[in-house]
Amino acid sequence: MGNFKETEQIGCHYYNIPSPCKFRSFELKPGTKFTETRNEFTRIVFLLTGEITIDCDACYNHTLKQQEIALLPIGCRIAINAEQESSLIVCSFLKMPQVCNRVQLSNLTRLKKSIIYNYNTLPFRGEMPDYLSLLKQYLNSKVDCPRIHEGKLEELGILFRTYYSKEELATFLYPIINENEEFNQFVLTNYRTVSTVEELAEKANISLSSFNRKFRRYFSESAFRWMQKKRAEGILHDIKTTNKSFQEISLDWRFSSQSHLTKFCKLQYGLPPREIRKKSQMKTINNDL
Repeated sequence: MGNFKETEQIGCHYYNIPSPCKFRSFELKPGTKFTETRNEFTRIVFLLTGEITIDCDACYNHTLKQQEIALLPIGCRIAINAEQESSLIVCSFLKMPQVCNRVQLSNLTRLKKSIIYNYNTLPFRGEMPDYLSLLKQYLNSKVDCPRIHEGKLEELGILFRTYYSKEELATFLYPIINENEEFNQFVLTNYRTVSTVEELAEKANISLSSFNRKFRRYFSESAFRWMQKKRAEGILHDIKTTNKSFQEISLDWRFSSQSHLTKFCKLQYGLPPREIRKKSQMKTINNDL
């Protein structure tokens, strides 16, 4: 009996159903760069071998080493650079599966208030290397059935529950933990597409007052303050990790002029954009920026 051919997979009913998750394998040469202005999925990066640096809204120039796991939340800007020849697997998804009540993200919410978030990663632990080794074999053999991807994501949830503490998971998954996962995903997916809280409330089809109450309940701060912080993170990301001119950045972030961008940076970070970029390129910029 012959193998189930790729063409036969494509003809399968389940193969053509859009999957809520996807695993991909990458082999990166030193110096390979990947950027994305708005992450449309939450991604988990598993670095099998090598070393990469990650820039996103939550971190700058973070070094991810062999057998470490990183989270890239939905909605964030991404810049990845391979420092060495590297092998990695990336899992993209919209929602973590609820394989048991102990893995539900909403059940980790109570731990969130005691966490000072500083972009935490996880080490490979337990059967994680074997899980990824088999997964890589599937991907290399083009076994691409959506049910494989969905099953492996559920298995990942079980591995997280088995080999990592609730505190470790709450710290790692901090950006996507919320009592109301649907509202959390809506905010993270759409906040970059609007300029004001009013526009975001309109997009959610609820009144501004109701939106603000709901936002404060689930994010523990005002929508205005949260969006201002995200805006500042995005501006800093563009200055540090892109080659955009400061005029382009001013336009992208809806400043009335480049001088207003300069004023904003001096107020937020104590330095004008040119100095921030210069220090960033020298890799001596203060981590507080």
